[in-house]
Amino acid sequence: MTGPTGGVIVQVYDPGGNLLVASKPEFERPQAAIPPSDVASADSGSLMWSGMLAGRQMEAALAPFNVGVVAVLADPRYIGLALTGLSRALLAFGQMGPALGAAEPVQVAGADGFCAATEQ
Repeated sequence: MTGPTGGVIVQVYDPGGNLLVASKPEFERPQAAIPPSDVASADSGSLMWSGMLAGRQMEAALAPFNVGVVAVLADPRYIGLALTGLSRALLAFGQMGPALGAAEPVQVAGADGFCAATEQ
């Protein structure tokens, strides 16, 4: 599997939880696979997962699809940075909303000016 993934790793598993393919070769190895029992738990709906893969702490969102389960993996060290960037973009949009034709300003920040997602 190739193509841009926005800095995340995408893995595809069969219905039995066996890793089929990944967007980065180092995440196609057995030590980079989410345990099959955890993958199988996602066949009834989306699931959040956290653990060590290939010697790295990773976070994953797993979701079933018609031929198995897809996992989107991210290094949790970068999640805070991504949320900060997103909150700044939303805050800027909230301040610009009326200028762009919005009926009223969009509230995206708390009283202190920061997005709630970045306050943790």
